[in-house]
Amino acid sequence: MFYVFKTSLVGWKNSLLQATPNGPLSDYEPWWGQAEPFNSPPKLPLFSISSKAPKLDVYFTGLQVVDLFSIRLVNILREADAKFESFPATVLDRKTKEIVPLSYEAPHLFEILPVLDENLTIVKHKIEKLVLNEEVNSVQTPMFRVKKRESVIIINESLKSILEANSITGYTCCPVNEYPPKL
Repeated sequence: MFYVFKTSLVGWKNSLLQATPNGPLSDYEPWWGQAEPFNSPPKLPLFSISSKAPKLDVYFTGLQVVDLFSIRLVNILREADAKFESFPATVLDRKTKEIVPLSYEAPHLFEILPVLDENLTIVKHKIEKLVLNEEVNSVQTPMFRVKKRESVIIINESLKSILEANSITGYTCCPVNEYPPKL
């Protein structure tokens, strides 16, 4: 079984825990939806968090294809043989603007697979129904993006179990056949 992996908006003391970029990613080339390693490390925006809040393993940034992963999660993904590179991110305290000594990285997934069933998937302003084609059944990688919908990250059952066993925080998983989840 395959799951859609998404950052979750976690509430804490009447606010949402997220890593807010200090500038749009369009200012920081190259395009993160490409399937090859970058020729040189990308320039990343600074990210602001509430340093007093609980720390998440996955931070929502509001950028379509870039989130922040804890070094703990990055190491788990490497051990699971996910195909990616990651780049250290500078995290600032939202109020003081001082650097927070935390290890977060921006992952760049290499696996972008043509597994979207374009005839059965329904997209209006956003995905209303996601259907993957039969090619997904031969996929061996634990984590990948969907070609033509690069903001969608899919993980397999094994990786989902590993993330749960390690109590990774800041994300949700939804079976592909139930995506998007009904509110």
